[in-house]
Amino acid sequence: MGSWLASVGSLVMLWQECNENPAVFCYRIGRSLLAGQNAAAPDSHGSNGEGACSSLSNTSFTLSMTSKG
Repeated sequence: MGSWLASVGSLVMLWQECNENPAVFCYRIGRSLLAGQNAAAPDSHGSNGEGACSSLSNTSFTLSMTSKG
């Protein structure tokens, strides 16, 4: 029951972070799912720092979306 409640709570928080925009919400959910799959699979191209760049651009995208109001 506690893990279910935590999952729902995190989805509600994500919905609020996306300014209740369904397109941004679905994008963030899909991006999280793909990031989870990429983290589980070994990197075939070696470590090129792409993960750090992806998280940085995702953070700046989130900041730009939440700062407009």
